[in-house]
Amino acid sequence: MNTPVEITKNSTKITENPTEITNHFTNPEYIRAITPLIMTFVGCVIGGMVIITPNEKLVDTQRAAGMGLAGTAITGAAGLAQSNGKH
Repeated sequence: MNTPVEITKNSTKITENPTEITNHFTNPEYIRAITPLIMTFVGCVIGGMVIITPNEKLVDTQRAAGMGLAGTAITGAAGLAQSNGKH
């Protein structure tokens, strides 16, 4: 039932074994692809928490600092998502 499947893509032979556990977190390409998504998510969570927190709990400077931190995280993610031109 769990037989390896051979896939050919661009004349490169890839063997997929369903019983083999692959760890994507050691693959540099995967890490480069997922890091901007994580940073964007964190920025959105921070921004969302600042927006939904009542005015009585945050003073204006804290609210501005939170939105600045959220914006910085999202901007950093956009910078990481750009290609570096080394192809």
